[in-house]
Amino acid sequence: MSYPINLNLKDKKCLVVGGGSVAERKVSGLLVAGGEVTVISPEITENLKILANEKKIIWIQDAYKSGMAKGYFLLIAATNSEEANILAINEAKSFGALVNAPANPALSDFSVPAVMRRGDLSVAVTTEGISPALSRIIKEEIGEFVPKNIDEWLKFLKDIRKDMKEKLKTSKDRENFWRKALNKKIFTLLKEGRLKEAEVELRDGVSCDWAKP
Repeated sequence: MSYPINLNLKDKKCLVVGGGSVAERKVSGLLVAGGEVTVISPEITENLKILANEKKIIWIQDAYKSGMAKGYFLLIAATNSEEANILAINEAKSFGALVNAPANPALSDFSVPAVMRRGDLSVAVTTEGISPALSRIIKEEIGEFVPKNIDEWLKFLKDIRKDMKEKLKTSKDRENFWRKALNKKIFTLLKEGRLKEAEVELRDGVSCDWAKP
């Protein structure tokens, strides 16, 4: 069983070895997370070429060679050559980089889950590599369940935290508040698109004595 984490990749140097469809998906996720992405491959997909032309990624048009993994925080080995993948993986680990090998989970330091993103909300689903297809199906089901306006709601919650901190001084009080205030009624209002009513419901909670257990 792996230990789930959210990895901060902002401004971190990330290397993807390979230029096919798998590499393209990995690059997309790294860019969303703010990574600085370099791709090493003799050929890459058209979408990756567009990213390279737009200076969103660096493309080294070459096969992986010894020493190329030095200086990177993270490496994803996604070529069609097992020999190239193994070389890149072993060197990256020797340099202290985190490694993901989609074709060889046993050599990976981490796996990449199926992720449902909606604004600042991210929900990750993994089957520990047993069935990525099932992870994607469950991710899609979660996407149907989560209210479409959840990102707008999260922005509202960010603002209301300021009010809450003024009224509720201790962490225990704030914990009790969120446990009681974010209830199924509010979630139902969100799913029905009644955002303003959900906001009123929560603001009323701020003005009440929610701190009592």
